[in-house]
Amino acid sequence: MNPTLNEMMRGVAPLEQLARTLSLTPAQRLRVRLLHGVVAAWRQWLRRSHRARAKREAFQLELRRHTGLTLRGRHPDLPGLRARSAHALSDDAVAAFEREGVLGPFEVLPPSEAEALAEHLDRWHEPDLTPTSVFPTRIQDVFRRAGTWSLAWSSHFQAHRKRPLWELVTSAPIAHRVASLLGEDVLCWRTQAFPKPPGAPGTFWHQASVFREAAKRPKLAPPPACPPGMAQLTVWVALRDVTMANGALRILPGTFADSRLEALGSYAQDHLLPFLAEVPPERLDAILRVGLYSSGSFGRAQAIFDATLSQLEGLFDDREVRDLTLRAGQAVVFSSLNVHGSYANTTTDQHRLAFAGRYTAGDVAVFPDGPFDN
Repeated sequence: MNPTLNEMMRGVAPLEQLARTLSLTPAQRLRVRLLHGVVAAWRQWLRRSHRARAKREAFQLELRRHTGLTLRGRHPDLPGLRARSAHALSDDAVAAFEREGVLGPFEVLPPSEAEALAEHLDRWHEPDLTPTSVFPTRIQDVFRRAGTWSLAWSSHFQAHRKRPLWELVTSAPIAHRVASLLGEDVLCWRTQAFPKPPGAPGTFWHQASVFREAAKRPKLAPPPACPPGMAQLTVWVALRDVTMANGALRILPGTFADSRLEALGSYAQDHLLPFLAEVPPERLDAILRVGLYSSGSFGRAQAIFDATLSQLEGLFDDREVRDLTLRAGQAVVFSSLNVHGSYANTTTDQHRLAFAGRYTAGDVAVFPDGPFDN
């Protein structure tokens, strides 16, 4: 394992170790064995079928399009914006963002105002945000049965309903920095709180450009000339102090240059057997066990990451992990195509809370297939 991967996996149990802790029922063990057999049969078919090999080679060629990517600021008249705003970025700051895909931390709110907003969000969750959630009651009930319904879900797309949130995501320290990168025709297309109470697990490493997530189709459709890493930018605002102990963000600057991690994850959703057939046989059992039967999203995300990484040698060579600790009221801007995650909250008394706005340029189609396609 290279030094970057060692640092990325610091504090994370190896997948094989996690798999050994799972107690599967006889039916679950049978399902895993059957999947082993199906994947093995698929591998045999791949060896014998000219058509299957041709499809595999075509996809490998397609993956090459996801390497060598760049970021490019999209504002046509930065001097004009600078003449109107002290928060507009300098040429050096834009160039640094184009190299690394991350900017900050910088101050957005005084700490006292950040804490007041955090308290508002805590109070709003059940009596106000939940009844107006974009998630229907039947979906909320699924989350509740799993014990995972929280402010993280109820706060989706709610900034337009709450003036303090709206004022935050449209404030000059945020909006003018984002406009410096995306242009002044800019849209905050999605908002969400990120709570992490004491004992909460981390968020596993991932990257996103067009935000397909678990849906059938992407939520964003940028024009062909838009660099994938500029399809949208995330502004992550700490409403309480963010430390290594309570769940700091972790990011690999510059990894927007290679979007194969996202591309393979999307491919797996549509072509699971061909995807699993590329996993080394000795890794498959742990990936199946954890991916299918781990409780919580962290283990499943780790299984997908391991399955993908086993097919992409040297993905993180010459990259460095940056841990982002922030004071209450500070923010960072980053391209979500940079691989990123967060630490677990190992404290017993600190409730980490952040609020994020996701921004895109006006020529990017948002929800081109409708707001919810599944």
